[in-house]
Amino acid sequence: MNNDIEMSEGNAPKTNTFLENFTDNNLPLIEKYRPKTLKEMVSHEEILNTINIFVEKKSIPHFLFHGPPGTGKTSCILSIARMMYGDNFRKMTLELNASDDRGINVVREKIKEFCNTLNISNKLGVKLVILDEADMMTSAAQFALRRVIEKYTKNVRFCLICNQVSKIIPAIQSRCMRFRFSPLKKEQCLERIKMICERENIPIDEETIFKIIEIGNGDMRKILNILESTNMSYGVVNIENVFSCTGLPSEGQMDYIFRIAYENNFSKAYEILQDFKLRNGFSTNDLVLEMLKKIRMCNDLDLKIKIQLYKKFQKMDYLNNIGGNERIVLSNLIATIIQLKK
Repeated sequence: MNNDIEMSEGNAPKTNTFLENFTDNNLPLIEKYRPKTLKEMVSHEEILNTINIFVEKKSIPHFLFHGPPGTGKTSCILSIARMMYGDNFRKMTLELNASDDRGINVVREKIKEFCNTLNISNKLGVKLVILDEADMMTSAAQFALRRVIEKYTKNVRFCLICNQVSKIIPAIQSRCMRFRFSPLKKEQCLERIKMICERENIPIDEETIFKIIEIGNGDMRKILNILESTNMSYGVVNIENVFSCTGLPSEGQMDYIFRIAYENNFSKAYEILQDFKLRNGFSTNDLVLEMLKKIRMCNDLDLKIKIQLYKKFQKMDYLNNIGGNERIVLSNLIATIIQLKK
């Protein structure tokens, strides 16, 4: 697989111009190693094969790419645009992202203006509109977009990219071919990380790579950001530095938290752990999620007890997500662990 990967930075000729050197050497890893073609992508083979057929026939439908962040949705459609238009990629493509206003005026003005302009050459075929984070568009903007998609189908194709497809109105979903980009598998992430570390001369052991992949949870963008930030902050990428850079509690620290809550009464455990959390700068949300992993892997607990615990952790996670008081959430966490004594 690695032999087929053709990274632009590695194969580009050396130049002496300041702009070229800045572009090559100062890009973050997530942009430097962003796939430029469909062959460079490491997953979603079935989706890519299907899309490749449409591109070869030069007859693509409207697309709706959805799934978790960092799974290759934007890279996929940009690769398709490069395959279709070549050097005219920028002229034939309109890309709107989260930094743009996503209201109804953008649909009525910017998108319509792009759709109304004539193609540079009939040989290039239809133009392409890419709407990133489309699930953040207002309902009015989505209803206006539905009409625009219908009106300009002859000369324009739309690709909507989102994390939560449920926020896209059914009228738009029915007009698009939907593809879900699932989180990347560990084996796929491992192969790409090893290749990047080799090219960037980053010394790292396989255990640390697996830990970074575990934290990234199938999000390649997050994995590369952790790798780069740890390497730039400490110069050495190991498990201890990864936990320190991400602000997550290590396994040893989670064992300490569990032991303090389990072996002491509530008041003393709360006093110790509140001080421990503040000194280390831990997020209560991270503590809840890491403790949930620890309990999930505990084989000594009865299944009924685990189910009851999962319900309690669900409420704690909900409180965190709606901005609940961290002291109350930490109190719930300690009380849940103390209940295990019974």
